[in-house]
Amino acid sequence: MKCASTEQVESRTEMFQWVPRVGMFFGLIGMLITRKRLKYALPVCDHCYAIWKRSRFVPQALAALFVLPGMGMIAFGVGYARDRMVQIGGLVCILSLFVVVIAQWAVRPKTVWAAKIDDQFIYLDGVHPRVTAAICQRR
Repeated sequence: MKCASTEQVESRTEMFQWVPRVGMFFGLIGMLITRKRLKYALPVCDHCYAIWKRSRFVPQALAALFVLPGMGMIAFGVGYARDRMVQIGGLVCILSLFVVVIAQWAVRPKTVWAAKIDDQFIYLDGVHPRVTAAICQRR
């Protein structure tokens, strides 16, 4: 994210979250228990903020676009005892995970993300040096 170079920079508050590797080891429940969340204000211009919001929306939209039909196929197949439909629905869900991971990998360089959050600090990746300088001047 390359902001703080234009005159129309605003502080935008965003929610960041980070999950330690131990939480990922124990799956979704471990991730929900060990995640850390923090709201932080970044100096961002309107153009970069629009890119950031769009790049965060794309993987979520792809997940909904592919996972929901797959789940529907599984539910239909189970309800009507169609084993083939359950298998195809499972395959669609698994393939959708790959699509979402690739989409996230493609848009990640355009976003700022939390590399780590502890009790006192948030460590951000993807921040341009000009933004860092603007944050330091603000304090």
